[in-house]
Amino acid sequence: MMPIVVQDGVPAECHSARRRSKPRLERGKPTARDKKKHLQQRFELLIVIALATIYLVWFAWPLIWSVSENARLVGAFNTDEEAHVMLLKEAIDNRIPRLGYIPYGYAYLNMGLLPLLLLSFFTDVTEQQIIVWLRMIPTLFASATVALTFVLARRVFGRLAAWLSAFLLSFGVLSFLRMSSMSHSDVPQLFFLVLGIYFCCRSAVELRPSWLVWASAAAGLAFGCKYSGLFLLPIIGFTGALVTLQLELTQRAVGSAQVVNAFRLLAVAVGVALLIAALVAVPYASAAYVGEEYYGVSIPEFLGTLRLMFIVLGAGIVLLAAVPSVWAPVRQRPKLVYLMKQGMLWAVTFSAAFVVTSPFNVFSIRSGFVRGFLYESLHSSFGHGFAAENDRLIWLRILSSPELLDRFILGLAVVGLALT
Repeated sequence: MMPIVVQDGVPAECHSARRRSKPRLERGKPTARDKKKHLQQRFELLIVIALATIYLVWFAWPLIWSVSENARLVGAFNTDEEAHVMLLKEAIDNRIPRLGYIPYGYAYLNMGLLPLLLLSFFTDVTEQQIIVWLRMIPTLFASATVALTFVLARRVFGRLAAWLSAFLLSFGVLSFLRMSSMSHSDVPQLFFLVLGIYFCCRSAVELRPSWLVWASAAAGLAFGCKYSGLFLLPIIGFTGALVTLQLELTQRAVGSAQVVNAFRLLAVAVGVALLIAALVAVPYASAAYVGEEYYGVSIPEFLGTLRLMFIVLGAGIVLLAAVPSVWAPVRQRPKLVYLMKQGMLWAVTFSAAFVVTSPFNVFSIRSGFVRGFLYESLHSSFGHGFAAENDRLIWLRILSSPELLDRFILGLAVVGLALT
């Protein structure tokens, strides 16, 4: 046994324990070369932001103001823009922050509504101001998306790929340019999707699960723009599983018992919510869709199937959470428990970010999120109505057509040369 030596009234073992408690890896001071590289990267990013902003503003500015005198004139060319203007005008005239029904997320329109609603307390807001502001928001997000794409590509593939990615996105994607000057939620959603992927990449490279919390927030905002943003969640879960497998964890460090108990309580809450939705919300929603069809799908029958699924899932989740023997082996696996802990954090972050984007519409069953999500799920599953008039193999024939195949091979060749 080693003797305990007292130094200044403090045992020497305490000093060594303190030294051991410090992080083993301490970041050294950045060298002059590191500072120069960091400064160069920032300068490159500023150049990209400036070029993207100048180009997109130059491209979009005439389009932003074109045909913007009133909503009726806008509706002659784009009925979606007219609907957006009328929704915001109604909310502004009534001095309420709640929007009427739209079949997709409310995040983008709420971004447009909030500043205009505040402005309306000081001066009258015209239809032209609403139209111009709604068109400017995608332009700003388009510039940010180009810059974010540059940062993501530079971190993963290098500088050349970053410049090539920014250039191709700015000049090669015609739908991106078209949507960047139109009142639509596609470009804001694209920004949040790329932002979520960027956070996932950082988490995978640095083995830091905390980045996935930010990715979950980005997924919630993307989901708030359009409900297809939900597809970012599997990427977050897959990245989290890969990162967790590479971490060194113990039961004590993870707090297995507390995490498992919290997970069981959350599972019970989710199961009860599904049962309430099946017994109360779904019948209430079905009453508004008697005899209605959407893309050949009977809405009452679809809601009836959904109700049965909710009952089975809700009851199954509650029963599973109530059986202690199921969770005993889980406590012995620290990595699985840690992944459950992170999953709960991701779910809460995602939900909070989504609710913030549309706090007044998220719980509306007949004229808000539930109705919009129902319609969009059917709308997307049928490929925007394309499959209603064509067979499913038409997609394969289009993708393998010589026109697209030649461009695809050419694009792969350009990217391959850039990365070599």
